Amino acid sequence: MTGNNDRRPPAVRPLARLAGGAALLVILVVLAAVGGLVWWLQAELPAGADRTTRENDRLHAQSLARGLSASAHDGALTDEEISRTLRTEPWAVRRTDRAIRVVATTTPALGTEPAVCWAFTLGLPLGADTSARTALHPDSCPERRPEAG
Repeated sequence: MTGNNDRRPPAVRPLARLAGGAALLVILVVLAAVGGLVWWLQAELPAGADRTTRENDRLHAQSLARGLSASAHDGALTDEEISRTLRTEPWAVRRTDRAIRVVATTTPALGTEPAVCWAFTLGLPLGADTSARTALHPDSCPERRPEAG
């Protein structure tokens, strides 16, 4: 007796090593793929969330612009109509002989997001074909008005 307890024929041993090596290689490839997927998700998910937030803000601003345009169809746009349409505070209005410009701070969908300021410009004269142009407000947002009383 030689002390060798391996009862497999000598030709099977290299095949077992080859199979073990192949299994190890497969495990390493799977781990590398999972690691790459985790890295990609970590890089892409926040960017996707930012795009979604910006798109939601843009859609909200377009909705407000349509509301301001509808309020101006009768030929006038009063402060009460602006307030009722925007349903948000604060906002500011500047009236010139060529346009009405409303700047509003919109409330974000989630409380953790920063507020966004939009400028809505309606050209004069106001009427049935009036539409509001929408743009992000480049300056600071209007300040909240103090509560009365």
